[in-house]
Amino acid sequence: MTNTLKLNQVLAIDGGVRNKAKQELTALHRSAEKPELYNGLTRVYQPKDEEGEKFPPERQVVQLRAADVLKKLQATLMESYDTELTKDAGNLVAVADVKVDGRVLVPGAPVSFLLYLEKQLEDLNTFVSKMPVLDSAEEWTFDPGQLMYRSTATVTTKTKKVMKPVVMYEATDKHPAQVKEVTEDVVVGNWHATKFSAALRADEKALLLDRLDRLRKAVKFAREEANSVVVEKKEVAETLFSFLLNK
Repeated sequence: MTNTLKLNQVLAIDGGVRNKAKQELTALHRSAEKPELYNGLTRVYQPKDEEGEKFPPERQVVQLRAADVLKKLQATLMESYDTELTKDAGNLVAVADVKVDGRVLVPGAPVSFLLYLEKQLEDLNTFVSKMPVLDSAEEWTFDPGQLMYRSTATVTTKTKKVMKPVVMYEATDKHPAQVKEVTEDVVVGNWHATKFSAALRADEKALLLDRLDRLRKAVKFAREEANSVVVEKKEVAETLFSFLLNK
């Protein structure tokens, strides 16, 4: 049986090995902590004379042996110990460069950092995706003095309602003139408005998201490359349990 394997092979079985060991250990622990399962008993009744009342013998069988429990405990944990050490030892030598378009951005990055960076870039992508962009309905010009964009100025009128008398009926020699007051909107001035925005341009945001996507792919590729390193299979569980069980 080969004593070497690729780290990604170890990672592929690591979770299953740990879950299996956890389930078996939990089941074993539930029974191993019950004192009554380790105890047995036989009782035989003997009357004082032959005429005395007779009772059948009683017997309680020992269901668990401590030695057997420890052997099963060892068998349950051995593969998990060896797999975990092989994985961690492999991670010490599993490194790869993060490269985008042939440019090395992170040289010799260990797997643990690559996993961390993957998560960070995923969060960054979510963050940038939700950032606002300049309103496309406006024409924007960058103002270097204020380090932001300004829109083309617009002019709108300001009006005011005023009361104005309107003659409904002219005066005659018999009746006075009839006058009614009505409201009228009169222009009193103009609003000159300029909008400002420090949001991203749409093309800036698209470029940033594209770079994030390329970097995320590069990090995943580097992680796969690092995990393909050949590692030595470690076997330490036997030694540990030999010490624990005084073999």
